[in-house]
Amino acid sequence: MAAQSGPPPGEPLSAPFALWQPMYHHSGIRRPEGGSGMLTQALARMIQAHGGQ
Repeated sequence: MAAQSGPPPGEPLSAPFALWQPMYHHSGIRRPEGGSGMLTQALARMIQAHGGQ
């Protein structure tokens, strides 16, 4: 994840980024164990478990 992703600070409606970016740097970014592919596999299993296809 790019630490500086998002609109430039001078753009309208960019104030939430002033709160989010320090939070990311303080708490870190969580990633699924086994890589991002594991996230989609877990979501597919959940959908199937609830009757979805």
